Order: sequence, then C-alpha cells, then structure tokens
Amino acid sequence: VTATGKPGATATFSISGDVATDATMTESTTEAGTYSGSYTVTDVVADGSYDVTVTIGAGSDSSMGAVVIDKTAPAIASVTSDKDSLRNGESLTLTVTTEAGATVTADVSALDTTQTNAVAVAESAETVGTYSAAVIVSSDTTAESGAKVVVVTATDLAGNIATAEVAVNLTTFSAFDLVIPKGIGLIHVPLSV
Repeated sequence: VTATGKPGATATFSISGDVATDATMTESTTEAGTYSGSYTVTDVVADGSYDVTVTIGAGSDSSMGAVVIDKTAPAIASVTSDKDSLRNGESLTLTVTTEAGATVTADVSALDTTQTNAVAVAESAETVGTYSAAVIVSSDTTAESGAKVVVVTATDLAGNIATAEVAVNLTTFSAFDLVIPKGIGLIHVPLSV
C-alpha cells in the first residue's frame, strides 16, 4: 500500500474485514510524505475485494475495493491435441481452456528434446479463456518412440499456478518399419567389373 500525505507523520493502513488493522507504513527516505506498507496474505483470508483505509497523522482516506485477494489456482477445463500421434518433423496444435487473462505455457520437451524452453500458448482474441499453440516437433529430437506427456501450466494474474497434461504418441524416423508388399521379391545379382 502506498500513499502520500504530510511529511514526518505517523502513517498506518487497515484492510476491511479485519484482514489488517493499523499496519505500520514507512516514509520514503527519498520522497518526503510518501508512505508505504505491506501485508502478507494468510490462508485464513477469504478470496475477494477489500477496502483499504490509510491514516496519515490526523487525516485518513479510504479506497473501496482497492485490494483483491486471490489464492485460488486457475481451473484448467481442458487440454487437447489435434493429433493423438505424430512423427518427428510433423506438427500438432495444442488447445487449452482456462481462466481468461492467464499466462499459459506448454512443456513439450518429452516430444521434442530440442525445445528445452516452455512454449507460449496464446489466448484467442475472439474467445476469451481459449488458448492455442502450434508445435513443430524437430526432426532432430532424440526422444524415443512411444507415449509422451505434454505438461501445460496456467498462471493467473495473482500468480496462482495450475497444471494439466495431454498424452501424444511419438514415432521417430529411426523406428519406422520397412514393409515389402507381398509379390515383390528382392534379387541379388553379383556384378563383376
């Protein structure tokens, strides 16, 4: 909480609902009359909007709904891939449904070992709360064929984090089977020069 008032005064702040009462504010050493104080949210405080009242010397002022407490992780309703399986060198599209305004990323390193950083999953401009990202699995991935898990992380504006997973089957080029159709024979003819 930051407020300005008469320099050299005693300053406190309170948060409605008995969240904080007469918490001490400290005057800035570089800006006279500017006071600041902090409060650490505890688990017993319910999510919601709270009013803040600041008292500097004999004067006080209140701001309605100035503090929003949010300790609830965003709900990830769904995480899907448009492909159940793919080969290295191919791409897939991830779609995530979660809280609007969140930061969403996907860890695809199990599929593509060349992508060590999480992939950003962008929110749709038309449909809030819907996020998507196209992911290209590099031909150079060293991941072996098999079921892989993509881990999606959603972080809301308050910093709460939720994760969810989607499974995708990967087949690498080195695991491709050579199939010779019936009726086709291979003949080895020695050559001499």
